[in-house]
Amino acid sequence: MAQKNRRHIPRNLAQSVAEEMLNILLTSAGRRNYLVQWFSQALTRSGIRGRIQVADCDRRAPAQIAADHFIHLPPHRSPDYFTNLASACARHEVSLLVPLHDYEISTLAGEPAAALEAAGTQVMALARGVQSAIEDKYAFAELAAAADVATPPTRLAADLLAAPGGWRELGDDLVVKHRYGSGSSGLAFCAADDLEEQLRSCALTAPDRSGRPPSDDGQPRYDLVVVQRRIRGVEYGFDVVSDFDRRHLACLARRKFAMRAGETDRAVTVDPGPIAQVGARLAAATGARGLIDVDAIVDEAGETWVIDVNPRFGGGYPFSHLAGADVPACYVAWHAGKEHDPKWLVAAAGVTGAKYESVTAITGAAGD
Repeated sequence: MAQKNRRHIPRNLAQSVAEEMLNILLTSAGRRNYLVQWFSQALTRSGIRGRIQVADCDRRAPAQIAADHFIHLPPHRSPDYFTNLASACARHEVSLLVPLHDYEISTLAGEPAAALEAAGTQVMALARGVQSAIEDKYAFAELAAAADVATPPTRLAADLLAAPGGWRELGDDLVVKHRYGSGSSGLAFCAADDLEEQLRSCALTAPDRSGRPPSDDGQPRYDLVVVQRRIRGVEYGFDVVSDFDRRHLACLARRKFAMRAGETDRAVTVDPGPIAQVGARLAAATGARGLIDVDAIVDEAGETWVIDVNPRFGGGYPFSHLAGADVPACYVAWHAGKEHDPKWLVAAAGVTGAKYESVTAITGAAGD
C-alpha cells in the first residue's frame, strides 16, 4: 500500500522523498500558527528531514513566526501570483503545497496545479470541474444531488426576481448569501416579506468567482446571490479525510456552539454516526485528496443537510486535533509513501474546545 501512495508523486519529487527531504508550503497561512506548528511537529516526529514554510500576501502574517521560512506572495488575483508561486516552489524545493484560502484554491485548481506537479510540487487541489461546482453555491446543489447528498433547495436571486412569487417554493423562512462567498460572506436570514431588501443589500456586496469585489457603479449583481430554504436544526462541522490515492478513510465531526468571523469558535467533538455516510459520498463525488471541510445541519427528523464544502483545512479541524486526530501527520506520511497510524484519524468524542486570542511580535520578519 505504501507503494500505491507513491504513484501520484512526480519523478523528481519521488527522488526527493527517497532522499528523505520534505519541504511543505502552507499558503495564505495568515493567523493559523497552530496549523504550522502541527505540521512542524509531524515532520519532526516522522524523522524525515525538511522544512515547514509559509506564504502570505501580508508581510506581517503572524503564522510566519511558527515556520522555518516565510515567502511573500502577491494576492491570488494578481497577474504575477502564479509566476511568483512557481518560482518560490522551485527555489525552495517545495515538495507539498497546502493552500488554505478558498479563492487561492480556485486559482490553482486545474492547469496551474498540474503545472506545479509536473515541476515536482504536489498540490492539494481538486480537479477544475469539481472545484468549479464546489465553490458555486448554486452549482453545488447539482453535484450533491448526484451523490445522494441533501442540500437546501437553492435558487439564483436573479431567477426569483424574474418570476414574481418564485420564492414561494422555498417557503417563508429563507437564507440569502453570496453565490461565491467565503467565510459566510453576505449571509442573512429573512422572512419572505423582507426578501427583496435583503437581496439588494447582498447583491451590492457580492464578489465574483475569483473573490473580486463588486464594481463601484452601485448596480446590484443578483446573478451573484443565492436564496435557500432555511433548514432548522443542530449545526455540525466535519472533515472528510481521504489519502493521497483518493481512498476515503475517515470522518471527524463536531457539534458547533458558536461561530466567529465565519469559522467555528466553540465546539464539541462527536461520534460522526450517520454523518459519516454523507462524508463518504462527498469523498467519492469530489475525488479529493486529503481533507475537505464540510458544514451541515441535522434537522429534527435526523436528515443531514450539507450547506457548505471547502477543500482545505477549515476552522473546525483544530477541535478534532485537540481530541486526538492528527491529519498533518497523515499528510507527511502519505507524501513520503508511508502508512498512517490509524489513531491519527480518530478524535475522542465529548472534547469541548474554544478558540482565544493571542499576540506576537513580528519584528525582524524575514522572507522572500
